Amino acid sequence: MRKLLKRWYVWLGLVLLLGLAGSVALICSGRGRITQANLDRIRLGMTRQQVIEVLGETDGQLIKDSGWYTWRNGPNRIDVDFNGDEVTGKAIYFAGALETLHWYGKKGAAKIGVKWP
Repeated sequence: MRKLLKRWYVWLGLVLLLGLAGSVALICSGRGRITQANLDRIRLGMTRQQVIEVLGETDGQLIKDSGWYTWRNGPNRIDVDFNGDEVTGKAIYFAGALETLHWYGKKGAAKIGVKWP
């Protein structure tokens, strides 16, 4: 085992594998509809239908029965607060690079049946 770790091609293979994994994570983490520009397009007083035209259909997550709906793209999200059918608040959250890698790794592990910590 010790001789194997001294070989340059083993280390080159590991570096290339890590580079490939990082590249796939970056490609998969495209911003999509969760952008600052889309958040800026949402104005207070807009109707739910107008927000859906900007962001698309929500994944249906209502946060703690408070009127906040969440639109997600990976670990990134836009939260919009509705009072009746009007927007009364909005917020955006962008995950960092490490959190994005962790999120996609966990999702990929679940697809192949590996339990992620």
